[in-house]
Amino acid sequence: MVLFQCGSGSYFLTARFDQTMSGTKGLGLFLVPASWNGQKNLYSIRRLKDKLGTRSMATGEIDFNGAYAFAVGRVEEGIHIVMDNVLHLSRLFNSFCVLGMARRAYTISRAYAQHRQTFSHPIIQYPLVMENLARIKVENSAMIAAMCATASRQDQYDVGESTDDNSKLLLRLLVNMMKYLTALWSVKHIHHALDVLAGNGTIETFSSLPRLLRDCIICENWEGTHNLLRAQILKDILKYDIEQIYLTFMQTELATLKKYSLHTQAIQVELDKLKSELTQFRQQSSLLQQLQIRQIVDKMAILYCALTFLLEAIDQQKSKKITTKLDGYQYFCLLHLEQQELKYDDDYLELITRIVS
Repeated sequence: MVLFQCGSGSYFLTARFDQTMSGTKGLGLFLVPASWNGQKNLYSIRRLKDKLGTRSMATGEIDFNGAYAFAVGRVEEGIHIVMDNVLHLSRLFNSFCVLGMARRAYTISRAYAQHRQTFSHPIIQYPLVMENLARIKVENSAMIAAMCATASRQDQYDVGESTDDNSKLLLRLLVNMMKYLTALWSVKHIHHALDVLAGNGTIETFSSLPRLLRDCIICENWEGTHNLLRAQILKDILKYDIEQIYLTFMQTELATLKKYSLHTQAIQVELDKLKSELTQFRQQSSLLQQLQIRQIVDKMAILYCALTFLLEAIDQQKSKKITTKLDGYQYFCLLHLEQQELKYDDDYLELITRIVS
């Protein structure tokens, strides 16, 4: 399986180095140069595939016929190197990719709403349009905060500032669950950004929204589908007690925000509920755990987004004396943490107006 083509003209791929070893244990990781000794290496492109999206980056089938290749690391550790480095980092990059697509879609739809007039008013002045845009902006901002925090932890791990097993496992959990949530929500965000443009949103020559939607759907399935990522997290829970590492991390981070208890209350309440649910989850049968893991991962990811969004909002307030992101955090909590129906009153209207203004 070719993992990706490097810009330097070479390929990373997994290949079976021992035919007597079945499964992933028999897979090694190799680097195949496009040319060898001044000549094209021994491979041929069988065909290119007609994809829904990301058409500017070709996907195809390649036959390697005795091509020269270099083993990356110990050949017996191939699948571990792939999981710990290539796929792990690709999932992190993929999250930033889809968030960038969704942010661009939001920018396009908001600009359109400011200029498109209906009944003598720009459509951004209509509450339903504002609500649509506010939700896209706030959820996207929360996930960007989460991914920036995750990338920072990855940097710390890479330079050796935190190399213990728990740090590595926590990073794997954060990347896997955020790859899942960013892809799931970003497709919805681009879809609803397209709604703002109505019929114009479906026209390929009017804006880049149709392409962004197609490309995001492809990225949604790259480097692991939703079910695969949930299954990986379930496996890590059962094998490494990774949920306990997550709970300890979240509680430690919340402890640094004691003087902001008014803002952290919603997170703390839902985190306590999650602890109880995880205890019950452990007692379920294997089949029920496979069904319930979706709700567990959703709550873990949303709480992590809320926490990092709050940390970013507080930092912004300290440095710039403004509360823009605190408004966003408040709305994120209304949408996802406070278990009650939204109150469509004047305060709600003022909140979404500030967010999109």
